[in-house]
Amino acid sequence: MQLIRSTIVVVNDEPGYLTLMDALLHDAGYPTVIGVESPKAYDTIARAQPDIIILDIRLDQPAIGWRVLDLVRLDPATASIPVILCCTDARLCHEKRATLTEQRCIILEKPFFLSDLLATIGTALRWGRDNQIELPRLRARRAGTT
Repeated sequence: MQLIRSTIVVVNDEPGYLTLMDALLHDAGYPTVIGVESPKAYDTIARAQPDIIILDIRLDQPAIGWRVLDLVRLDPATASIPVILCCTDARLCHEKRATLTEQRCIILEKPFFLSDLLATIGTALRWGRDNQIELPRLRARRAGTT
């Protein structure tokens, strides 16, 4: 396996999810920095200067994820890093879609397939190099649908 020279910070407060994402992204060739959804998340992002941030917006505590995004966007050193927002509350993300797109965010509805995640990461990496490309919005796929 060839390593892709891109760093991804994953922000989520579920240790099992972080472990799974770390394994999946390493298997796909990405070195991964794992963060947690807390004040430490922004510090990790600022220190690592990743190519992409995968940020979870939780249904039960969405304010935490939005706060991390605000901190990232307010800091000139991190403001241009593409963010993949993993959202359970599709309605809320749809309402904020125009603003999120302006803020270099891609919405990835949960649950998602690994192939969708990897495609979204590829798009975000290309967008990081050329921010003129159109960002897709991937719909969540439920079991039994395409």
